[in-house]
Amino acid sequence: MAGVMHKVLCSLTRLQCANTFEACDEGAYRKVAAMTLDDLKTGLGILKPGQMLSMSYAVYELVFPPGEPDELARTRAWAFAEEYGCTIKNLPSEKRVLFLKPKPPTKTKSK
Repeated sequence: MAGVMHKVLCSLTRLQCANTFEACDEGAYRKVAAMTLDDLKTGLGILKPGQMLSMSYAVYELVFPPGEPDELARTRAWAFAEEYGCTIKNLPSEKRVLFLKPKPPTKTKSK
């Protein structure tokens, strides 16, 4: 049942997502009401390649004060993301930051 519920929640639009913390496939969003640095460690630690964790600027500010657009906060966030093999995408128009765990490059067969 949990797997089915996860798929249902991840298929909802950004505005319809519940206040839960789950990893979702790229393109899906997860709304998180509040998060600590420990929560972020857990979240990034369970991400699989191709998944992301999305957080609002308000939550980002709690984890990396003083938040966006502070350069020191960005530097800390990037360093933290890199520890977990993630990159960051800033979405200023949505006031949201995405932590992305990229998929490994596909191997091409040599001739």
